[in-house]
This record gives sequence, C-alpha cells and structure tokens, in this order.
Amino acid sequence: RRMLLALKLLLDKMITYWHVSGVIEYVTNGERIKLYAEADDALTSKLYYKQKWENHILQWFIFFCKRSSFIIDAGANVGLFSLAAHKANQAATIYAFEPNPTNLKRLKTN
Repeated sequence: RRMLLALKLLLDKMITYWHVSGVIEYVTNGERIKLYAEADDALTSKLYYKQKWENHILQWFIFFCKRSSFIIDAGANVGLFSLAAHKANQAATIYAFEPNPTNLKRLKTN
C-alpha cells in the first residue's frame, strides 16, 4: 500500500510537469483565454492541469484593467496577463514587453 501511494504521488507530480502542445483554454473571472503551447513552457502546462498561476494577482490585475485606458505588461512571458487585460477592457491600449526571444515569439502568437 505504501508503495502504491508513493507511486501515485510520483505519477501526480510527473503529470503536473508533462508539457502540453496546442491551444489550451484557461478561464478566469468567467473569461476564456486561449494560449498556444509547444510543449516547452511551464505556464501553459500548469494552466492546462488546472493549477493556479498567480490567480489572486490576475484577479486584481483584471479589476484595474477594467478601469484603465492603457495597460503595461512588463515581463509578459507568453501573454496571459496581456490577453486577460484585453478581455477585461478591449478599449484600452496594451503594451506588452518580454525580453526572452522564445517567449516573445509565443507572446506574438498569442
């Protein structure tokens, strides 16, 4: 029984870090956000496996985005916060900055 429990813990941890490919959907504050993944980033994988990713911060971010005319996403990664900002306030101008070339390419795709 201990061995099976240990195996279950190991498998749960493995599946959590198994990277996904394709378009994943993440729902926050009732809004659906689609992110493209190529099995090479942890963010989309965590969201796919229903793990929270700075969820409380994202909710506050959306709250303020609804009241802003321009929004800055510094260190935008693959664009989760930028896409959430766009869903929250399509009239706002959004500036997303990402220095990592791989993430920048994915940000542009998203």
